Amino acid sequence: MSGGPTRIRDEHPYYTDIIEYSIIPHKISPAFIAKLYLGDGLSSSQIASKLGLSKTAVLERLRSLGIRKGDKKSNPSNKENYQNPHAPFGYKKIDNKIVPNQTEIKICRMIVTAINDEKMSYRATAKLLVSKKIKNRKGEISWGHSVIKSIYERWNGKL
Repeated sequence: MSGGPTRIRDEHPYYTDIIEYSIIPHKISPAFIAKLYLGDGLSSSQIASKLGLSKTAVLERLRSLGIRKGDKKSNPSNKENYQNPHAPFGYKKIDNKIVPNQTEIKICRMIVTAINDEKMSYRATAKLLVSKKIKNRKGEISWGHSVIKSIYERWNGKL
């Protein structure tokens, strides 16, 4: 019994594990990936799935062309093919598209005005919304300074 496994190892020393991988993805040009990303509006995850690459490989190729800088702010979301399950505050998601949410945009405008015109801090702006009993997306009267900062950075100069 102990001779069986030894004999198999001796006959096939390189077949202990089988890992399938393809060399072809390394030949996919960054320009083709850029066309899918910019031209067709596909996300990096969609491109990775379509081409059989990892998402990291897709992102590296896009960065090599200077398309993505590596931080969140350098890549605006494609509003026509929005993949995140939750739309940013001020938008609503309809059929993988994000469209302005007029109710939330009023709150966004209030935040931008408070910070720009009244020179309020993020924390003070959050307290202002709570004092006015303005509900967040979850229906709660609760606002944090980090949420206010995120909303301000997204909407400042756009409203």
